[in-house]
Amino acid sequence: MTEVFVVGNGLSLRETDLDRLAGRTSVGMNRIHLQYGKPGCERWRPTHYAFVDYQTTLTQDVVMEELARHIRAGEQVYLGTELYQRTFKKLQCETPANMPGNVHFLELCSRHFGGDYLSPSAPKRWHLDEDPPYCKFASGLFAAMQIAARDLGATTIYLLGCDLGYRAIGEDGKDPNHFDPGYVQLYPHRGVTGRSVMPPGYDEYTNRKLRFGHRVARRSCAELGVEVYNCTVPPADKGLAGIYPWRDLKDVT
Repeated sequence: MTEVFVVGNGLSLRETDLDRLAGRTSVGMNRIHLQYGKPGCERWRPTHYAFVDYQTTLTQDVVMEELARHIRAGEQVYLGTELYQRTFKKLQCETPANMPGNVHFLELCSRHFGGDYLSPSAPKRWHLDEDPPYCKFASGLFAAMQIAARDLGATTIYLLGCDLGYRAIGEDGKDPNHFDPGYVQLYPHRGVTGRSVMPPGYDEYTNRKLRFGHRVARRSCAELGVEVYNCTVPPADKGLAGIYPWRDLKDVT
């Protein structure tokens, strides 16, 4: 059995003992490094790292510096192909052959970009046997799960930090959805998650979209023979009730 721990970036990571994952195969995402060195995350670092959510409110320089940090740490890094040229330049590679061997570029489908779960074209399952194989419908978390299943050969996936209960950023500018209040930086006229620019009902729409994405993931993993368990710390796990069985992290590590 090949176990892979996929770590989301929800608020519950503040209460999660990630050090229990030290030495185990795990996939971190996006700005997970903001948790490094904090209680419960003093020793653990992901063996694999995914960054496919490029539509970010961070500046390009910040994004590339953070990506370079993960690459230089020796993690197996998975990026969308649109970042190839910027990564090549950031790492000062002379030729494509000089690109570090721990950097992998994913072909992501465009027909499911974003995630309107009400659209007739919304995916019913992953399409890992098609070209391009990877889909980030609804959230980059699902691309990380696909990496676990397709590239890492997972037979069991454990999810952590997969909180539901999305809320747009309020007037205080603090991110209410991630483990670090500065995880998302809201710039004037560029905010994509700020309360003032979101239409009424957007919070619940986002949560419904994420639940839809998890049901697609559950169905797809079942077809692949991959078991999925939710280890997100309660009560943040409640949004996933009825989709995956819950397991206490202490019981599986």
